[in-house]
Amino acid sequence: MRIPGTLWRHMALEIWRVVLITAAVLLCVVSFSAVIKFLAEGKLGPIDALRFMGVIAVPMMHYTLPFAAGFGATLAYHRMVVDGEVLAAHAGGIGHRAVLMPALLAAIVLGGGLAFLNQSVIPRMLERSQRMITQDIAKLVSASIESSQSISFDSFLLHAGSVKRFGPDTASGATERMMLTDVVAVEFDRKGVIRSEATARRAWLWIFPPGGPDPMPGVAPGVGYVRMRLEEGVGFSGEQLVRFSELAPDPWLLPDSFRNDPKFYSNSEMKVLRETPELMNGVDQRRVRLAQRLAERHTMAEIKGSLQSAGRAKLTDTSGQSLILRASDVRLTPERRWAVIPSTPGRPIEVDRFMPDGTLARYAAKSAVIVTQAVETEGLPTLTVRIVLSEVSTVSGSTGISGSSVNGASGDRAELSLGPLFSASRPLDDLIGRSSAELLEIASPFTDRERPDMFLAEATADLLRQIDKLHREILSKVHERWAMSAACLVMAIAGAVTAMRLGTAMPLTVYLWSFIPALAGVITITSGQQLTHDMGAPGLIVLWGGVGLLVLYTLISYLHVARH
Repeated sequence: MRIPGTLWRHMALEIWRVVLITAAVLLCVVSFSAVIKFLAEGKLGPIDALRFMGVIAVPMMHYTLPFAAGFGATLAYHRMVVDGEVLAAHAGGIGHRAVLMPALLAAIVLGGGLAFLNQSVIPRMLERSQRMITQDIAKLVSASIESSQSISFDSFLLHAGSVKRFGPDTASGATERMMLTDVVAVEFDRKGVIRSEATARRAWLWIFPPGGPDPMPGVAPGVGYVRMRLEEGVGFSGEQLVRFSELAPDPWLLPDSFRNDPKFYSNSEMKVLRETPELMNGVDQRRVRLAQRLAERHTMAEIKGSLQSAGRAKLTDTSGQSLILRASDVRLTPERRWAVIPSTPGRPIEVDRFMPDGTLARYAAKSAVIVTQAVETEGLPTLTVRIVLSEVSTVSGSTGISGSSVNGASGDRAELSLGPLFSASRPLDDLIGRSSAELLEIASPFTDRERPDMFLAEATADLLRQIDKLHREILSKVHERWAMSAACLVMAIAGAVTAMRLGTAMPLTVYLWSFIPALAGVITITSGQQLTHDMGAPGLIVLWGGVGLLVLYTLISYLHVARH
């Protein structure tokens, strides 16, 4: 039998005409529903709203194209069945499989096209659409305040009666300076409990957006921040009420969230992300924390070994001068400080510090603890040590200590802090550049044994949990994209078969029998994606189950058509 080229061309034109019209209508409706909220809140002007609709239309194809494929194929084939074209073709010796071939070819094109869009184009356009809403932070602040809404920055919530923008501030380098009046500011802790709150007559904001020319010292590149100064107000922290003329809280960080969410990554980028999870801020913060714990463990093991073997440990300060700690051991306290154990019970802990002018300061303390802290040195983090002495006596020397001056006078004091100090090996300088996998391998001898080192086990488990969460999210996103592409392919064939099976039914009945299975498939894919994100691989059963049900429904419908 010859290939019915004329019939196929006629049917293909009809299918694509209806599919494209349906897709255009659905995209306009969905895109407008996505932009209306931002338009009403003043976050987008009329021109920006039209631009936003044009950009968001591409990501919306992820959901609209499968429905357009199914609905368009149903519409086209139902018309051809009602007009008798399918019956005439069958009477002329053209079987149902040949009649369905244009729908199959259209389904392959639509499914393949959506797969391409999902893997590379849609993530980029989704990021671009989100940046259109959030890139102008000053505009967001103004729009929120003018619509009587609160603003959330990091762990702060801010509400104001009015706002005035003054443009870039050349003195500070901020891209925007703003004045707010009748301000209420609330700070929350990590658990969402109010830590402090304040009201002020005025507040000034200086905005430094992510990727700006003036990054905050000590903060990763690509992270912006907001500085605030409150004037003429009342603050409440804990149980204390304080009046102030000026108050400057710590800056609020504005991380670039678009590169910290896998949904903005293409499939190839997510493959790299799986192999290098520290590209995500959440993982990298925990990687740095584990590196600091390992460096602290190494540093304190070095000090502990020196004290146990020689009764003394040597450290150096920022100027390169030596400090000698005389004791017998150090032990970790529940407060994550290292308590210094004296050489013999009841004997004071001694510290000798050599000064740049060649003099020696010697201290004797009843007790001492060692506190570690990671600080920035020439743009790189390094681990420092600070020795905090309690009930201190200056037993010899006539020196002054920068930051903790004794002014050459012998005497007693309640507390004396010496630091920052450095160990000879400076282990953090090497560990900070290692990957998560390398750090976990270094920590494994301490955490995989029967009685793990709890000092390292906590940071190790936290890093592993974050990496596992990222891997589950990547798994769910990749399979969701493939499943939606497969659903688009199946929906087009299902629509055509359903129209042929119910050709004599009312059009609304035919559309419902095509729409409801498609809707059920999309819902199961979306639900399965969330389950996979939460549970891992078992959620894929639900995710792909929706596609499987669509395939089964299509097969049953086709077998019913083939019998007639």
